[in-house]
Amino acid sequence: MSNAFRIFCKDSLNFYLSANKLYSTYDGGEMWKENEFINISNIPAFSWMTMYDHFDGIGVSLTGNTTAWKTFNRGNTPVELSLFSALPFGNKVVLQWTTETETNNMGFEIERKYKYGDWKKIAFSKGSGTSTRKIFYGYDDYEPKAPAILYYRLKQIDYNGEFEYSNEVEVLLGEIPENYSIQQNYPNPFNPSTKVTFSLPEENKVVIKVFNAMGEQVKEIDRGVLSHGYFEQDFEMSNESSGMYFCQVLCTNTVSGRTKSLTVKMVLMK
Repeated sequence: MSNAFRIFCKDSLNFYLSANKLYSTYDGGEMWKENEFINISNIPAFSWMTMYDHFDGIGVSLTGNTTAWKTFNRGNTPVELSLFSALPFGNKVVLQWTTETETNNMGFEIERKYKYGDWKKIAFSKGSGTSTRKIFYGYDDYEPKAPAILYYRLKQIDYNGEFEYSNEVEVLLGEIPENYSIQQNYPNPFNPSTKVTFSLPEENKVVIKVFNAMGEQVKEIDRGVLSHGYFEQDFEMSNESSGMYFCQVLCTNTVSGRTKSLTVKMVLMK
C-alpha cells in the first residue's frame, strides 16, 4: 500500500481506505484486502472517496489524469472466489470452495470431466445472493470409480444469467503404483483361460500382444489410453495348441511418447 489518503468507516467493522488502490476491511481493521475496482495504470492514488453502503460508492483521483470511478459491487467481481479445491477421500472426491463476497449470486454449477472426456454438469449449489461475509461451500462426488484422472470446475451464475468459470483443479483418484510391473498370469498352467495383471504409474496407451514359442503373434488387444493404476486382462486360448506363450504389454507414455515393454511367460496345457 502507498499514498494512503482517506478512510471511510461505514460502521464499526466495515472500513474503506483510498490509497494507490482501494482497500477494505470487514473486521474493524484486523485484516485488509485489495479491491479490484479499476485497471488504469496511470492513476497513482485517490484523493477522495466515499461508500454509500457496503456495495455502492464513488471516488475521484486528482493526481495525474483527473478521473472519477463508480462501483456497484464494492469494487469486486460479482463473486470473489478465494478457494477452490478437490481432494480424493476414500471412494469419493470432496470439493470445497469459499467466497469472500457475493453480489447477485444465484449459485454454482459443478462440472467434471475425465482426462479424455468432455465437461459434464454433475450438481448445482445454491448461492447466497449478495453477502459481505465469507461463505463456505462443499460437495461430495461419489460417482467416479478409481483409478481415474479427473478435472473439476465451477460455473458461477448471476441472477441475470451472466456466468464465469473458476480455475480447473485436477484429482488423481485411486492408488498410484510406484513402477511399471506385470504379474505372473493366474492360473498358470491354464486351460483354456487365464488372467494377467499389470500396473502403470502414469498415463499410457496400452496394447497387449500374445506370441507363441515360434514368435508368431496369436492375439492383439488394444486397451486404449489408461490412467495410472492396476489393470487386468483376461485371455481365452481354446483355439490355440498346448505350449509356451509370451504375453507382452506395450505401454506408450502419452507425454514422452516412450514405449516400455512388460512380458510374462504363460503355459497352456490341454
